[in-house]
Amino acid sequence: MKSVLSALLILVSSTAVANPVINQLTERREQIRSWVSLCRENPWQGTFSSTKTHCDHGDLMIFAGLSCMAATLAGDSITSEARCRDIELSQGHDGRWWRGPMHVDTDFEGSSFSRDQFRGIVAYMISYGLLTREPEKNEKARRAMMSWLKYLEQEKGNNMCDDGKGMFSSCHMRGSTLNLTYLVLSALGMESDAKRTLGEDSRLWKKIYGARADHKSLLNELEILFAEKGYPLHLKASSVLFHRLLGYYQHSATAKSRIRHTVKALERKDPGNPLFEFLDKGSSPEVIAKVLQRCPVQAPTGPNDHTDWQWQRDSSEQTWKRANGWDCIYMLNLLIAHQNKRLTWVW
Repeated sequence: MKSVLSALLILVSSTAVANPVINQLTERREQIRSWVSLCRENPWQGTFSSTKTHCDHGDLMIFAGLSCMAATLAGDSITSEARCRDIELSQGHDGRWWRGPMHVDTDFEGSSFSRDQFRGIVAYMISYGLLTREPEKNEKARRAMMSWLKYLEQEKGNNMCDDGKGMFSSCHMRGSTLNLTYLVLSALGMESDAKRTLGEDSRLWKKIYGARADHKSLLNELEILFAEKGYPLHLKASSVLFHRLLGYYQHSATAKSRIRHTVKALERKDPGNPLFEFLDKGSSPEVIAKVLQRCPVQAPTGPNDHTDWQWQRDSSEQTWKRANGWDCIYMLNLLIAHQNKRLTWVW
């Protein structure tokens, strides 16, 4: 009996310690929400944007997708509903995804999609296909995924857009892209459906299935050694989150070890980036303090437009002085999710 009471006291004590932290993070998130930038152009009023005066959807998919995922993990329904909708509105009638809603089914100069923006699809599928237990949202995500696969099947070279130039296009699906696609299908229980819909002789299906063991390749581990600070490292960080949520490290001890090496490499390359430290240590007091310092209650003041996402930049650039606020809501939601045990990992 005494041991039971002791266990209860420990539980109550730990809960009491955790709640003030979550409350603090939630309060700061809501304070920042009051000044974040939104796109006001119809019909996408309230859509994610990097500035209030210009609806630049060039990189909307990745940032809206990450915001959607972190918010779903943290139970932030306001952000989740809005940012997940950004992803839904960016898919055309034929299943093709575009950089943002304003570009759907329009002539586009350059690449209308990319491997970077593909991460928005992955984040959305994790949010509505895996994390959310609402059948309607689950089904919506599954339909969107299958529609996209059908588009890829008929597209030349199985590229993600038709305005690229073969394997040199940013829309070309490399091994890591195909591997994430397989992991999403597997996690959502859609592997058999995709195989049946595309057909066993489908070139696309063979590519996706062939990349299922991509964790055995040294390519990703070598890439991090030569990656420049800034955006390339942020892409690696997003992949680490995806792999954890999709159970990638469970595939083998080798996969788990390589994720660990990637996280350590990120920290060494830019030790001042709280996101990279979070991937290693979670919502530690040190990480929380750094995030709160870079995510102020009031919008940063200065001559620069607030148009950036600070976690994708070299921390020495002090980008938080011109960040748009959505980066902070994303990071605060990750911290809340870790505190709530919705986002956990064990090395």
